[in-house]
Amino acid sequence: MRILLIAEESADTRYLHKALVEAAHSLEPIRDVRDALFVAASEPFDAVILHMSAVGDVAGFLASARELARNVQGATLVAIGDVPDPTARSELLWLGIDACFPRQFSFMELHERVRRLHALREKRVADGVEPVRAAAGTAASSIPRLDVQARAVVQGDRRTSLTRHEFLLLECLMRARDAAIARAEITRYAWPDKDDINPSSVNLVISRLRKKLEAGGFALSIETVAGMGYRLVQPLNNPSF
Repeated sequence: MRILLIAEESADTRYLHKALVEAAHSLEPIRDVRDALFVAASEPFDAVILHMSAVGDVAGFLASARELARNVQGATLVAIGDVPDPTARSELLWLGIDACFPRQFSFMELHERVRRLHALREKRVADGVEPVRAAAGTAASSIPRLDVQARAVVQGDRRTSLTRHEFLLLECLMRARDAAIARAEITRYAWPDKDDINPSSVNLVISRLRKKLEAGGFALSIETVAGMGYRLVQPLNNPSF
C-alpha cells in the first residue's frame, strides 16, 4: 500500500516508520499537516496515518484530523494519539477518521486494521462498478495479483516470492494498469526510505523481477519505455492486489 505518515520526529514515529517500511509498504513521511494535504492532493494514497507526538494537544489533534477528513478522499484515515476524553474520541470518528489508536499501540493490530479497512473500501468501490477484468470465460483466479502477507505474486496455482523492493516495484506498476511510469516515480515508490538510489540498483531489481515473472510463467512482463521509464504489459486488464 501507499501510505502517508504525518508525524513529528520521535522514537515512537521512528519505530512506526521502520515497521511500515519492513511490512513492504511505500511510505511518504511528512511532518506538517499542511504539507501533507498538498502531497495528498498530488497523488493517491491508500492510507493516511496522523500521529500525535505531543501529549495534551487534543484541540490541535482534532483540528488536524478535521482537515484530513475534509480534504483527503479515497484513503483509509487513521489517528494515533492519547485522547482520554470519550467525547473527543467520538468526534474523531464523526469527523471521518476510520480508526483511532492510543500512542502505546500494537503495530500488529494497527497493521491488520488498516489492511482490513483498505480491503473493505476497495470492495465497496468494486461493488459500485462492474469491472472488466478479463475476456469472457476467463476465471478470476487466472488474474495476476499480489499476496501482501506472503509478499508474492500469484496467478492461479503459480506463486513466486518477491523481495521487498521487487514487491513494491511490481505493486507500483500494477497500480498504473497499462500506463508508463517514470523511473523517478518508481524509485520513490519502491525505495521510500532512501533519498538517493544508484541507477544500477534499480536496473538489477528490474532484471531480477523480469526473470522471476518469466520463469514463473506469469501473464506479466515489464516493458522499457524510452525516455520515460517502465510499463507493465499484461493481457488481462485490471489485476487485483
